[in-house]
Amino acid sequence: MHYYSTETHFPEIVWPRLAGWIIGVVAITYGVALFSHSLVPSMEPRFAEVVKEMLDSGQWLIPLKNGRPYVEYPPLYYWLAYLGAKSGLPILVAIRLPAYAALLAWLLLLNRWQRLLFTGWPSYTFVLLGAAVPLAMFQFAIAQTDSLLVLGTLLAVYGYSIHRVRPVAHAFPWMIWLGVALATAAKGPVGVACTLPIFVIDSLLATLFYAKDQNESIVKSGATSLWSLCWVRGLSLVLLVNAPWYVVAGFSRSWEFVNAILVYQNFDRYVSGYSHWQPWWYYLKTIIYDFFPLSLLLPIGIHYSLRRLQEHPVRLTLIWALYTFVFFSISASKQGKYLLPAAPAFIALAVVALDGLHKQWQRSTWSVLRAWSIFIIGLWGIFIAIALPQAAPNIGGVNGFAPIKEQLYNEPAPLVHYQWPRSLTLYELGAPMEFVRSSRELYQKIHSGEISEGAYILVKQSELGIAAGADQSLQLIPYPNPNYFAEILQVDIDKPATLLRVQVGASDQPVPPTPMPRAISWRDELFDTD
Repeated sequence: MHYYSTETHFPEIVWPRLAGWIIGVVAITYGVALFSHSLVPSMEPRFAEVVKEMLDSGQWLIPLKNGRPYVEYPPLYYWLAYLGAKSGLPILVAIRLPAYAALLAWLLLLNRWQRLLFTGWPSYTFVLLGAAVPLAMFQFAIAQTDSLLVLGTLLAVYGYSIHRVRPVAHAFPWMIWLGVALATAAKGPVGVACTLPIFVIDSLLATLFYAKDQNESIVKSGATSLWSLCWVRGLSLVLLVNAPWYVVAGFSRSWEFVNAILVYQNFDRYVSGYSHWQPWWYYLKTIIYDFFPLSLLLPIGIHYSLRRLQEHPVRLTLIWALYTFVFFSISASKQGKYLLPAAPAFIALAVVALDGLHKQWQRSTWSVLRAWSIFIIGLWGIFIAIALPQAAPNIGGVNGFAPIKEQLYNEPAPLVHYQWPRSLTLYELGAPMEFVRSSRELYQKIHSGEISEGAYILVKQSELGIAAGADQSLQLIPYPNPNYFAEILQVDIDKPATLLRVQVGASDQPVPPTPMPRAISWRDELFDTD
């Protein structure tokens, strides 16, 4: 059954172009943000540095950071940003432009999806609510490869909705598989995980209802429903778009690189969590503020959706929202932005919740929700246009690099970073940058002459000496002796740091006892794993 029966008790406000006006306001607001501020940690410095190294090296096939292959994401977003920079755009604009284009396309698709499935509500509803989702507002405002994942997911769901609501016999559902291909090109296998299981679950549940009504075989109906998605041609298309780069990267760089970006970044992180481990209930907390105030309506929306599972829009919405929530809750690696691909489903659940309310409550709740959304969009526009440009130089300590640059200009000497240098440091001070992973390695290189007398050592203050609860293998122990190092500067960059300088005669000093260095994985040894 492919229908949606709305219970709204008021006619649509006749503003047929209001959705377009909302998208126009968003386009202007976020368009200003392309140019108005410096890098916003922690994501933007990564993209800026990778694109900068692409331009400097002329090597674009495999993203590099600090001269090493960067395994954080597939290359699609970097390539788009590189094309922008290569065409003459400033790097900061080039890295934000793909997310900006993805946002506008996402809002347009959101409007079309609503007009296809949720026709009983004003045609601007989903666009207005989507533009005011706090998580979407921030994630689309910065360089973020997840923006392409979010767009690809909605494109696939929209294609699937067309396929179910307006089926054409034997037609290949291009939009479904192009969406899956885009999502996979943006984030690897996660793109498949965010889309195809939703369609399988919905198809099987729809079969149960249809076969029961029509007195048909559940197995036969289910097989027919699933087969209509054209799996062989569809998966072939996804592989055709994505597989060639992995093959070329394997032959041109190494198969260890393919293993790192395909297996480690997806399956290993899903199980281990790595640096993003969070407890299983993490999203029960983040969804409240990431989707506020829609999150207040979600329990009601789920309640009413369970009573209307025979309706395709309601069933698809519920499956999409719950599946995404459960899938990423099972994962050991969690970040709030992981739920963003399901934002349209959460919006639709809020609308289903409003449908179930009494007439008086429905009208007043919708009025408050609409006013809140308009207020938040306006407030965000003011923040981006006025407050962010003024605050950005102090975000992440961008201004803190100025005294380091001045020191290096006045008294040039090699710069060595203690531990792996962060992206903003590389972007501001230049790459590739030499680094050491332990205090033992630092002293060994000073005595061997690999680090010359007079060289600068940049170290975070939290890594100086023994700190409570810190991993001693990562600390600079013992605390820098004046016979070895002169303290030049204390600066507040991404984290408070100290600029030291190796003293003349340091290589003749006794080698102090140092902690046993931590074992380095093959991935960290060969690649930038961030």
